[in-house]
Amino acid sequence: MTRFRKRFAGIAAFLLLFSLLCCGCFLSAGAADNGFSLSVGSIEDGGMIRLRVYAEGGRHLGGFSLLLHYDDTFLRYESSTVSDCGGVAYVAPTENGSIALTFATIQEDIQTNGEPFCELMFQIAEGAFGTAELSLEVCEAIDTNDNPIGGLTADPVYITVSQTALTLENAPTQKYYFCGDALNTDGLRVTATYPGGAQEVLSEYALSGFQSDVPGVATVTVRSGKNRVSFQVLIVLKGDVDADEDADRDDYMLIARQSAERASLSEEAQFRMDLNGDGAVDGFDTMYEDLLLDGRIAE
Repeated sequence: MTRFRKRFAGIAAFLLLFSLLCCGCFLSAGAADNGFSLSVGSIEDGGMIRLRVYAEGGRHLGGFSLLLHYDDTFLRYESSTVSDCGGVAYVAPTENGSIALTFATIQEDIQTNGEPFCELMFQIAEGAFGTAELSLEVCEAIDTNDNPIGGLTADPVYITVSQTALTLENAPTQKYYFCGDALNTDGLRVTATYPGGAQEVLSEYALSGFQSDVPGVATVTVRSGKNRVSFQVLIVLKGDVDADEDADRDDYMLIARQSAERASLSEEAQFRMDLNGDGAVDGFDTMYEDLLLDGRIAE
């Protein structure tokens, strides 16, 4: 009976400490040594994160008071669930962006059977992406005889919010290239989406798949992290107006006829005929084609 009263007195003391914690008054953490641990689950639908807090049962803990520190601009605390460990537990946010975790048992010691004594749910804040740290501060711990235990802590854990998808908002302005040209990314706009709905226009990404050594359609892939998005461009042989992959006198005649008749052209035909790139199909392009066919200028 005496021990039972003593344990209830310990619980009362922890409730008082819990009140102090919620007011922002707490003890400093002990030296680095395990006794508690944190585990972060994967990002769930809607950008939810599960954080599990474990207490090492082998230490015969009678009670403890912890502060969980997290970046409240990155995460939003939603709810908590406490395991049935045969005691009294409290979980509550504090005014300084932490969460106070207080527990005391009236049993021989805390029996978690390898399960977390507490599970907390966080929502990734809107617009948040990158990496955030969660750390556990041990403010006080007692053994089953209500004696203080020092030197307990937990290693921090990290949540990395990475892209879930890429979206090609705009392909590059230039759609057509002559063989040998370099890729022009002017106008390219790619957006990354993150859990929680945050979006970011990327300024850095990797490009692959562009080769202009032979005519044809080239698929260019934009890569960022594990995500991919692609667009296509057309590579044409310079002077090949009729798209038969051969620059010959038939192409010369087509440019000459266009210079005289000024018929409307599709965007691709305009590119194929405007050999000097001045934005118009005229006699200068006919001259260019003639020099090209005679080998007096290189393709």
